[in-house]
Amino acid sequence: MLFSGVIDYWIDLAIRYSDYDGQNQPNERAVALGLLVSIWESKPGKIEEKNDLASAILTMLKRGCRDRVKILRTSSCEMMFKLLHSFALDRNPFAPIIYKSLTFLLIEFHYDIQIREQMLKHFTTLFI
Repeated sequence: MLFSGVIDYWIDLAIRYSDYDGQNQPNERAVALGLLVSIWESKPGKIEEKNDLASAILTMLKRGCRDRVKILRTSSCEMMFKLLHSFALDRNPFAPIIYKSLTFLLIEFHYDIQIREQMLKHFTTLFI
């Protein structure tokens, strides 16, 4: 699958579905983001060989964290922490970028008690 182009097709399709264009429903966007995160976590070299692709995925995750639909916000934050935990263990160069993004999101969501507590719990477990 790696050399046949199937994963590249899945990545392109998931990028299109993860972006809000007025047609993609929040559940479709969450599934597409989940697929992108799973591919990046399992095959980081495939995503990181194209630097703009990694940036696009991070942008989609950040947009998901800021979405008006709460389930998409929650799941996007969870996926970013999942990536951060995995990348921190592997010393991936994108771990600091994700950490910085999550830190700014925590500051941005200081008004939302549930998301703030969720993020603080993840930050706490990350450093233990």
